[in-house]
Amino acid sequence: MGIFRTVVESILGPIASTADLQRFGKWKKDLEDALAELEKKYKKKKLSKAEYIKRKTELEKKLKKAEELIKKSKERFEKTSHKEIRL
Repeated sequence: MGIFRTVVESILGPIASTADLQRFGKWKKDLEDALAELEKKYKKKKLSKAEYIKRKTELEKKLKKAEELIKKSKERFEKTSHKEIRL
């Protein structure tokens, strides 16, 4: 049972990590775009300062979370992709 688990983890681990990296990377890019769009709206005076600060804070929290998840996914990828199987 231990060998089977090791084989499955060595095959599926990098695939899952890569999918996570892509998904979180896209999420991070979308958040950065939303933050840039928010800046444009604020500069054009379409938002009040209070609303701008509120939205910016929310986006920055989400961006920080996305960066943490990307970091964890990279660590997971490194851990699972360099595993040797000895029979």
